[in-house]
Amino acid sequence: MGRRLATKVLTSAGALFLLSMIIFLFTRLSGDPASLLLPMDAPPEQLAAMQTALGLDQPLPVQFARYLRGVIGGDFGRSLRYQEPALQLVLERIPATIQMAVAAAAVGWLIAIPLGILAGWKPNSTWDGAARLVALFGQSMPIYWLGILLIMLFAVRLQLLPAAGRGDWRYLVLPAAALSLNLMGSVTRILRVSIRQTLRQDYIRTARAKGVHAHMILFKHALKNASLGAVTVMGLQLGSLLGGTVVTETVFAWPGLGRLIVQSIQYRDFPVVQTGVLFLAAAVLAVNSVVDLLYPLLDSRLRT
Repeated sequence: MGRRLATKVLTSAGALFLLSMIIFLFTRLSGDPASLLLPMDAPPEQLAAMQTALGLDQPLPVQFARYLRGVIGGDFGRSLRYQEPALQLVLERIPATIQMAVAAAAVGWLIAIPLGILAGWKPNSTWDGAARLVALFGQSMPIYWLGILLIMLFAVRLQLLPAAGRGDWRYLVLPAAALSLNLMGSVTRILRVSIRQTLRQDYIRTARAKGVHAHMILFKHALKNASLGAVTVMGLQLGSLLGGTVVTETVFAWPGLGRLIVQSIQYRDFPVVQTGVLFLAAAVLAVNSVVDLLYPLLDSRLRT
């Protein structure tokens, strides 16, 4: 386990280094932020002075080396738009993103896991039909389109819930519902198929021949082995929720990290974009590493 963990840490560090290099390069290719910070009629001398003050007049390798030294020392730079430390701005927006991600995951998984188990256990039943319907709509409905429909119905027509912003629990209902539908579709489909395939295995037939109760077969023998695919999908979903709530936060004006990154891209706020994307990538890698370490606990064959 220790060797596996050390390998994950080293590969994650290498991936973050490569990602930081790519993000640094692509942000510089998006344009010159000095031209957005100055009036449109600013003279060339003033523009050149602003570029020198921001360190943008130096070669890209020199800029990247300076940025990398700062990151290692805990300095991610200052926001060009807000004139505040970029790390502080990112940390201020993280709680809102985590709140939405946790709420969506809780709602989606609490519905998808029992539905997928019942659909796999009882094929061609009402539960199976409901699971296939949820999987179809969950994986085919775009989040931005679903978000707009929810706003029009519950916020505009019925006026039951607020359309945008962040406040009490009512502000969280619509964005969490829009995100959770996609989670339901994937987890329900994977768990339904895995349960059905596992129940066809030879050791399940042996357990039935020995007279083991059906519920014992499902929860003690089948579910643990069938959950590997679902755990993988749920881990990927949690990572994508932390890093992929950009569309949902934009539709519902949710003040999270994804919306901050979008706004920073528009203003070419390089330090904030680099810090936000790097943090989201670290969160995704951390979640995937935890999922990989859970595999041996779910399947004893992987321990060797």
